[in-house]
Amino acid sequence: MAATKLRARAITDDAVAANAIADNAVDIARLNVSDGSAGQFLKTNGSNGLSFGSVTIPASAYNVWAVKTSAYTAASGDQLICNHASTAFTITLPTGSEGNTVIICNAGAALVTVASSQNINSSSDNGTVPQGNSFQLVYINSTIGWFEV
Repeated sequence: MAATKLRARAITDDAVAANAIADNAVDIARLNVSDGSAGQFLKTNGSNGLSFGSVTIPASAYNVWAVKTSAYTAASGDQLICNHASTAFTITLPTGSEGNTVIICNAGAALVTVASSQNINSSSDNGTVPQGNSFQLVYINSTIGWFEV
């Protein structure tokens, strides 16, 4: 049996235009999904299925700024402005886990000590924040501990 040669058949512009989807013609029913709620978006499940989902906004990594004038034990995410004119005080860092962060700024004249039961910049020594200085600490691991960035 001899092989038959097939010719490619050209699709004309008219044929494409005739089969085009009209603007605003695809609705929820044609997508074969249940309607979602206001504010949701259409997502795929990775297996050719569509559904509506909600946007999850992660909690902020930081707490609102707080002014401290005496000893305080920080929490992860704290942003602290230390402001005492004459009496030195201590900010104690929380027990850290990877990625925890604390920001400390000293706006007052008094020296602020930063204490931790874990290392600070790979040292077991406490740190200090002189007037006008600021820094952010991020907990890395048990060897480095809280790292100044």
